[in-house]
Amino acid sequence: MRATGFEGDKDGFNTADAYGYYEILDNSLVSVDLGAGLHRIDGSDHYDATLPMVIADLELLPNNDLSFYARASYSKGSDDTAKDFGAGARIELFPAVYLQAGYRQYTVETDGSHAQSDKIKGFTAGIHLDM
Repeated sequence: MRATGFEGDKDGFNTADAYGYYEILDNSLVSVDLGAGLHRIDGSDHYDATLPMVIADLELLPNNDLSFYARASYSKGSDDTAKDFGAGARIELFPAVYLQAGYRQYTVETDGSHAQSDKIKGFTAGIHLDM
């Protein structure tokens, strides 16, 4: 589960992801997960949709105090498309609690009567809970 708020010069919107995944590789060097779920976009005049989503997660050195991650997702509906990519590093603060920092690029487009396209990119930081 992941929730994000985006604020732009003219508009802002919120996203939420809910998905299940299958861990296809998990060892002390690399962890790879593939999944599917739903991506919700709302809070804007242009975006109000729930889209099917596929997601891939990669983590290098997952059992160390310092690890590196990459996550990519793609969501597509009849009129809307969202692409999300992020990569960075995580430092373990407590068991299952990490400080994470990296770079993220999120692109959303809609067709139809209110066609709109936005690309948000930049550095991010936050807390990652590994449950």
